[in-house]
Amino acid sequence: MKKIIPVLFLAGAFLLEGAEESSWNKPDGWILPEKASAKEGILVIPGKFEMLRKDFIDIDPEKTCTLTVSCRSADGKASSCMPFLIQYDAKGRKITTANVKTIGGTFTELLAPLKAGDRTIRVRDAKYWPKKRPLVVAFHAEKDYSDLPNYTLAWNTIASIEEKDGAYGISFRNPIPFSVQGGGVRLHENGGMMFPLGGRNTTAAWQKMQGSIRGRERNSFSHNVWAPGAVKAKIGIMVNWNDPDAVTELKEIALTVQ
Repeated sequence: MKKIIPVLFLAGAFLLEGAEESSWNKPDGWILPEKASAKEGILVIPGKFEMLRKDFIDIDPEKTCTLTVSCRSADGKASSCMPFLIQYDAKGRKITTANVKTIGGTFTELLAPLKAGDRTIRVRDAKYWPKKRPLVVAFHAEKDYSDLPNYTLAWNTIASIEEKDGAYGISFRNPIPFSVQGGGVRLHENGGMMFPLGGRNTTAAWQKMQGSIRGRERNSFSHNVWAPGAVKAKIGIMVNWNDPDAVTELKEIALTVQ
């Protein structure tokens, strides 16, 4: 039997399996804009806002989580609706693309300590390090990815790379903001949250969106697979992100765990 977990104000009673009606059916389970309202089982969200659940869901990568959202325009304006999930590790830290999405072939080792404010590091190998594009430098990295999610990160751009005496000197455009004595170094891609349903521009008609999540990534980030180290998540919806004057209606939103 499927376990239905309600995550928004719905028209009918939505019960947890073997339990009474959940408080998740109420608008006060969400962080909402001040002028949000509910009518006939529909949430009405005016203006640009990132609504977020106050409670967490537990992650089980062996089960399939399917998130469903129905949306429409309340005022005739085509506005954006983008459901998302924020993932958290066991210490309650957010996990984004930058924490876990590694760039292949970039793992190496520091050959000299790094002081806060330095713009240059010396490493064993940097043949596959790309220059002149924004990226994330992850320190205290491990070759087997056991450091993921990694939080010793520096957002930067490589200005130049010089190979000399069997090692590489890497110069960055911006200073590294912390000290590192040694250990592994790796490049990560930058990015944000999980969007398992993608996005939709609303119309006057109801549009149903649905997306599923299952499994666990080893060293990457996906919108349909849980990130390394993720144990909990929060559900949110970015509404009217392209038009702060628009009004969006939402209904029939639920998370199904099977």
